[in-house]
Amino acid sequence: MQPGFVRLAAQLVEAFERGDGAATDKRVETEHVRCLGELFAAIAADDYAGAMRYLDPDASYALYAGGPVPFRMAGRGLAEVEEGIRRNFGVLTFEWVEIETLAAQGDVVVMIIRQRGHWRHNGEEFDERGMLEYRFRDGRIARYRGWALPFAP
Repeated sequence: MQPGFVRLAAQLVEAFERGDGAATDKRVETEHVRCLGELFAAIAADDYAGAMRYLDPDASYALYAGGPVPFRMAGRGLAEVEEGIRRNFGVLTFEWVEIETLAAQGDVVVMIIRQRGHWRHNGEEFDERGMLEYRFRDGRIARYRGWALPFAP
């Protein structure tokens, strides 16, 4: 279970609408934000196979992080992306995630988040800020890129 992702999924719509009175008129962007919510809810429940239904068949991802991080850093195609998601969420637990900024325009959703949790292999805590970029194709996530750095107030 990823409790931080339960929290993340619950914040998405409010973060999208925050400060934008016209957000509810943005049909495509609203659907993309909802798709992310479903993806995060599936990951929070460790339902990785279920999460794959929100991805384009040619989906890709890349992670960029400071310092030594035991992640698989990139993949392309559903098999590699699913393996990366399983592996990456198998080495850490997100206890808390807060969306600081969410912007959606056309086929792109970008979030700036703060996330806290611990590494499962050694119990060490982490506190970091991340930027997440999602690109969509035909209503599914086609590309994800994420950047994470230690939190600095």
